[in-house]
Amino acid sequence: MSKALADMASPSSEEHWVARLELNFHEREGRTVMGPGYRCGPLAVQRPFYPGDGVCHTYVLHPPGGLAGGDDVTIACNVNDFAKTLVTTPGATKFYRCEGRKAVQRQQLKVGVGAALEWLPQEAIYFENANCEVCLDVSLADDARLAIWDIACFGRPANGISFAEGSVVQQIRIRRGGVPKLIEQIRVTGALVDATTVLRSYETSATAVFTPADSEALRIAQSTCENAQKGLFGATLIDDLLVVRCLTHGAEEARNVLVDIWAQLRPSLFGDANHAPRIWRT
Repeated sequence: MSKALADMASPSSEEHWVARLELNFHEREGRTVMGPGYRCGPLAVQRPFYPGDGVCHTYVLHPPGGLAGGDDVTIACNVNDFAKTLVTTPGATKFYRCEGRKAVQRQQLKVGVGAALEWLPQEAIYFENANCEVCLDVSLADDARLAIWDIACFGRPANGISFAEGSVVQQIRIRRGGVPKLIEQIRVTGALVDATTVLRSYETSATAVFTPADSEALRIAQSTCENAQKGLFGATLIDDLLVVRCLTHGAEEARNVLVDIWAQLRPSLFGDANHAPRIWRT
């Protein structure tokens, strides 16, 4: 971790956290390095890992383990020209009951000229009575490459607890060269989990985006979706964005399909061998 990411005083109170983490990646003689950044509140990163393909793997840590009502968390990731990085998390992000106050998480990603970002966090778990707003905002240079996913679990069915009450607003905005390519928002409440037009009684919803993609990438994704044993899966090509959507009864079912698609597309999309983060195997 760079010196600039050392502990700083947090503007938190006993009632809520306000946190910000800014990551900056740079290309240096064929290797991506983490440059000076900023950290405020309970957010941190482990030291970068290099699994052998030249890509910088980074794990974002949130020691409290989750967000509660009033928490406001922003993660900014700047992948500068020609840098390549993969960012994930060591575990699920939890959104606890909010007691009437909203929890907000913003992920602001910027990918420069000739750069590549794989933003692949583990799942988010929304507890009953969570009141959350989660925004994923991506800005791409004209030739930037991207793989992202968002896996959302509503309630804790393994413990017999459904998402009967609560509200979650999820937003995804992707722009390339300043031009909007994908802008969408979904609001999930307890009443909508069983709705035919929303989750259809599935507890887990996932969306992944890969770009730039073509008809061959679409074929690979559709074939993988068709071979999935459980859940509902689909893939669509919107210009050069491959969008994959999943409805399942657990995060593992969705993650397995998305990891399979990612592993197949990675050599052509990023020009690198498939090196999955070690943390995914623990």
